Amino acid sequence: MEYTTWVYRNPEFNFFIGKISNYYERDEETGDQQKGRVSFKSVRLTDEIFGAESRFYVMWEPKLAKDYHHGRAVQNSIKEWSGVEVNVERRDSGWINHHEYAIWYGRRNKFQQKRVYQIGIIHALFYCEETQRLIEFHGDTTLQFRDNYTPLIETAFKSLQCHSGQV
Repeated sequence: MEYTTWVYRNPEFNFFIGKISNYYERDEETGDQQKGRVSFKSVRLTDEIFGAESRFYVMWEPKLAKDYHHGRAVQNSIKEWSGVEVNVERRDSGWINHHEYAIWYGRRNKFQQKRVYQIGIIHALFYCEETQRLIEFHGDTTLQFRDNYTPLIETAFKSLQCHSGQV
């Protein structure tokens, strides 16, 4: 699938996302450099009740390095999302800009106004030692269009720059 991208940049938050597909637009921003959230949604709608076919957000919060344990943070995120009946299908890890990240994929059923929507979920997190922030990246899409939107969400995640001076 060919697509063009745009760059999200906000100096107040001290990070930017280098490759966001034109299928997405910025939805809302809250917070500051230490704690906040920015969300994006697809321009295409599923229907009038569910809304956008796909959405993702980046959330960050301060965390001291001595208080952070990557394995525990990953397990806590899986446990937290399991509380809303998300079934984790697979889990991977890797490196993004010299930071170890974990990414997991899951699915759930979402009930909205007597309708059932099957949702595919992507959740990733990593810790930035330089800014001492835990950064979480969460995306969801209707299961019907999951194969179309997953690469777009992954590309946006892997292009995230959490502080200046990164390559």
